[in-house]
Amino acid sequence: MHKIAVTETLLIDELGHARQILSTSRNQGSLLSLDDFGTGYRSLTHLQKFPVDDIKIDKSFVRSVLSDHGSRYIVKPSIVLAEAMDLEVVAEGVESREEIRELVDMHCCYCQGYYFAKPLPPAEAIEYLRQNC
Repeated sequence: MHKIAVTETLLIDELGHARQILSTSRNQGSLLSLDDFGTGYRSLTHLQKFPVDDIKIDKSFVRSVLSDHGSRYIVKPSIVLAEAMDLEVVAEGVESREEIRELVDMHCCYCQGYYFAKPLPPAEAIEYLRQNC
């Protein structure tokens, strides 16, 4: 199964075209992810209009979730909203165990970031997974 991640910026810039492509992809069995959630000015509208399966909370909020109450007040309600809409949540840009603990306390199920590994070419990623999972 494939997952297609689209940014809010793409949806704003190419609204009609994006809707057609995403619908076609969805009908062919692809999962859809709304990337950089919270950075666009119409995040909630996009959750209503597009058939997404998950949201990826932008790293700018995740990185400061421990030190900035404003970021926490964005991340937690985003997770609650996604749960209510039966969407998965991925926190982007996780760099510490403390961030993971905070996100897990907020019921975020998936995290990605340099804490786990830096981006790798496919062959290196497969080898990394073989050795570490």
